[in-house]
Formats: sequence, structure tokens, C-alpha cells
Amino acid sequence: MKDINSFFSINKYIVLPSPKKPKVFLVVDNDLIADNSFRLYNPFSKKAKFLKSSVFKILPFIRPFLKRKKRGDFIEFLENEFKKPLISSVYIATDNNKVVLQLQNKGILGYVKVPLNNEGEKNIINEIKAYEILREKKF
Repeated sequence: MKDINSFFSINKYIVLPSPKKPKVFLVVDNDLIADNSFRLYNPFSKKAKFLKSSVFKILPFIRPFLKRKKRGDFIEFLENEFKKPLISSVYIATDNNKVVLQLQNKGILGYVKVPLNNEGEKNIINEIKAYEILREKKF
């Protein structure tokens, strides 16, 4: 499995639902970046939805106490390829086999799925095949 730290940019993060059970690492450096980051996390349960909205509301008060992460190897590679600094929020798939990265630079640039193991790679290949079938059928 790849080290999750390789996916972080040089930013302040908040971890939901908790640091001991991380699901998402959301960049919260300022209100615009935080608003974009929170779009990555779409919880289903009422409890998780309440947590998301509560954390977003108290963010201005806790932001000064958050520490910046170090830039990870994968993000450094992407920054070199795109020749621009990137902001990366990280979503860990429920079965811990892949991560979804939300990349920002003056707005959301897009999303990248990265497999963490063989199972994650198989899932991403299946998603690509499903996308191609739907595209052929003009869905």
C-alpha cells in the first residue's frame, strides 16, 4: 500500500470523521479553498452530514491552530508535470484500496483516482471500462 502522506500538498488540513478513523483530509487554508474541499466529502448518514456542516461552521475558529502538511512525493510529481502548485484534498475509499484526490489551483482542476493496491487497480480499470461503455451508448 502507498503511503497516504505522498498525496498531501503544503496546506492546512482537517480530518473527517476523526484523526483515528480518517476518511477525508480536506484543505482548509481559506474559505474558498475549504468550500471547494468540502465538495469532495458527500456523507450519507445524518450523523456524518451533521459533522460535516458543524466542522465547516467552526472552521474559522480552529484554522489558526492547524499545522501545514509537508508536500508529498506524488503531489510534487504532479506539480512538476503541470508546472504549477497544486492543492490536494484526499478521500480514502471505504475499502482502503484507492484514494481520490481533488486538485485545486484557483478553483477545482479535477479529480484523480489512485490505486493503493491490486484490488484498487482492478476497481479503477472496471470504472474506466464502465465509463467507456456508457460513453459509447451516449449516456
